Amino acid sequence: MTALQVAVVLGLEEVARTIVEFGVPIDAKDKFGWTALHRATRGGHVEMGHLLLEHGADIHARTVQLSKPVHCAAENGKDDMLRFLIQRGVDVSARVRNEYTPLHRAA
Repeated sequence: MTALQVAVVLGLEEVARTIVEFGVPIDAKDKFGWTALHRATRGGHVEMGHLLLEHGADIHARTVQLSKPVHCAAENGKDDMLRFLIQRGVDVSARVRNEYTPLHRAA
């Protein structure tokens, strides 16, 4: 997990902002292909998601299992985050390796 991802998981918005402002690659991936935005969506941290997208995070980034941030929000029941992502145009029909969509995961 990257330093930015740790800050995101812990909800440390000011720390995350500082890391981003120092120029750390916003879409750096861990060994599973997760980005900071995946971590924010999984945890339902809408404000963190806003910060990351403001600084150019890829809303369509995929993990090694092909999950996008929207899949992470859906499978963890983060309704506020789902609304946030849908308002920004995510594809709710995107499929992962096992063919599930965010809608399948939310059900």
